Amino acid sequence: MFGGYEDRLRKMFADQFEPDGDNFVYRKYTSGAPIPVSATEHEKYITAFNNFLKYGFWGVMGGMTVLALLIIAYAIQTDTDVSGTAIYVGVGAITAVYLSGYFWAWNLPARELRGRATVGEARSRAEIKQRMLARIGYGEVVALGVLAVVAALKVDRNDLFSQQNALWLTLAIVAAVISTIMAFRKWRFDSERK
Repeated sequence: MFGGYEDRLRKMFADQFEPDGDNFVYRKYTSGAPIPVSATEHEKYITAFNNFLKYGFWGVMGGMTVLALLIIAYAIQTDTDVSGTAIYVGVGAITAVYLSGYFWAWNLPARELRGRATVGEARSRAEIKQRMLARIGYGEVVALGVLAVVAALKVDRNDLFSQQNALWLTLAIVAAVISTIMAFRKWRFDSERK
């Protein structure tokens, strides 16, 4: 994890808690039924998630270091190269352990609050869509459009039917379509709010 990405994860987790007077309500994935939580519980969940991100990062770095050392030791000991499959399996195992811990930390409030009474209904699909559109900025829409252009420029016109060109072309088309749809929806949402 690097700074900006880690900050986004922290914000996404914290956004599940909405202020409610001196306390908070927890909405799983910001859309679930609101469950009241105390300020102390809120702080406990935020701290637990932030600690996981910090220690999880160092765990991944440690795991990758150990994997690299094992690969080097094996190559020196046997005087052979380690197969790519073994490396992928090692990296995959480290990733699986990290993701398991991540989802455990993310779902800690949901697990602990499972039996607690809610104080309202889950958000409707329309409400979720409105909240998503309010958070999206035009900069993100433009960035996706730029990605579409860059992917289109990567296509080799001399060999249009190669696998690599098919991948770039698909990426360009998907990014352009999503960017256009997002731009239209964001524009319509902003004009309706005026």
